[in-house]
Amino acid sequence: MYNYIVTVEANDDVERITEYVANELDNRQASERIRNDIFKGFVFVGDNPYAGRQIRIAKFKARRWIVRKKYLIYYEIDKTGKVIILRVTDAQQNQKRLLT
Repeated sequence: MYNYIVTVEANDDVERITEYVANELDNRQASERIRNDIFKGFVFVGDNPYAGRQIRIAKFKARRWIVRKKYLIYYEIDKTGKVIILRVTDAQQNQKRLLT
């Protein structure tokens, strides 16, 4: 059983990232590697919820874990200790604009 839940927004983020790599950059193999690495990140933070750095961007407060030095997983820990994956973004994007 997983120790995390992926929100619809986070799932959409992963789809958007991997579709961009697969279609716009024409690299399906890289797209699958990225997807796998992001989901490995989900498992890692699910098993190690306090590993991520606590951050605050405007009113958005969560923890952040970095995957492949390029993708950011934003998550929170609920009262039962389960990790809620909130968003997944490319580190080069404007984080404040995306998260607020």
